[in-house]
Amino acid sequence: MRSLWMSSCSVSYGACKLLGQKLPRLNVEVIDERGPPNLRPDSNPVEKLYIYRTISGPRLDMPGYVWTMEDDSAYLE
Repeated sequence: MRSLWMSSCSVSYGACKLLGQKLPRLNVEVIDERGPPNLRPDSNPVEKLYIYRTISGPRLDMPGYVWTMEDDSAYLE
């Protein structure tokens, strides 16, 4: 798998956090223009999800409505 893009899916924010914890070599990005997903319950579905593997690590040019699940600090703000 090189990348996976999911839009309007039933994947919860909690599942995205778990995936980021269990597979730290994957970049898991939650894209949600409604605001920070950590302000809603973990059971809420995300708007869009982008999962990919890269040798250069997480990207640093993300807009304000993209959150990475790379480690605990990504969602404990």
